[in-house]
Amino acid sequence: MDVSYLLSDLDSLMLDISAGDKLKVELNTRAMSGEGNDNMILGGIEPPPPAKKIMGNIKFLASDYNDNSGSINKGKFMNFGSFYFRPNMSIICKRLGNLQNGDLEILFNKDAELDYLVIARNLRTARIKSLEILSAVHNTTGDVKDKLLNVDQNYAEIYPGDFIDFTFASTPGNQNKKAYILKTVGRYETDSAYVMKKGNNLTTQEDESIIPKENKLFDNYPNPFNP
Repeated sequence: MDVSYLLSDLDSLMLDISAGDKLKVELNTRAMSGEGNDNMILGGIEPPPPAKKIMGNIKFLASDYNDNSGSINKGKFMNFGSFYFRPNMSIICKRLGNLQNGDLEILFNKDAELDYLVIARNLRTARIKSLEILSAVHNTTGDVKDKLLNVDQNYAEIYPGDFIDFTFASTPGNQNKKAYILKTVGRYETDSAYVMKKGNNLTTQEDESIIPKENKLFDNYPNPFNP
């Protein structure tokens, strides 16, 4: 059946998917605006506990089209591989490249709930709204809002036991039909001078620079070919 209305927005109107189900998305490039590669953006959740990692596979079968050489290509087939969901609500983006008209087929290997699906010419065309950060207060250092407004390598440091309270501006509409996703961008550090001093009392130099003291090369673990 046609489930377009269920997958048009991030609104908590879920589509129940069973293992073995197929979802066909008709792609009409003439109706798509913007420039860049095509991307499939999919939002959903897999019920815990996961029986296996792979949620499903994505294939594309092109309609007849004219390429730059003037020849007709019939039934061009492409396999975009597998995708994954987490037990909690998550958004995934699968880059598809520059596609022609055709059908995108999504085969599900396990049960899931879908909330959102869109094929976007670029990521800015996806109808996902970001909420404005009104405040961000660290429990020891205070206001860190300015450090978190942009991806600019200006970090708000947080250590075990610390926390940051956030306040966001809500958007108008029915709050019961909205799903919220917290996206964080940062880096993890271990064995720093701060952590050693604070947690293990192994150093007492206040101004010790956080510089690696040695380099090590380990065997590949886990399997580097397993995503």
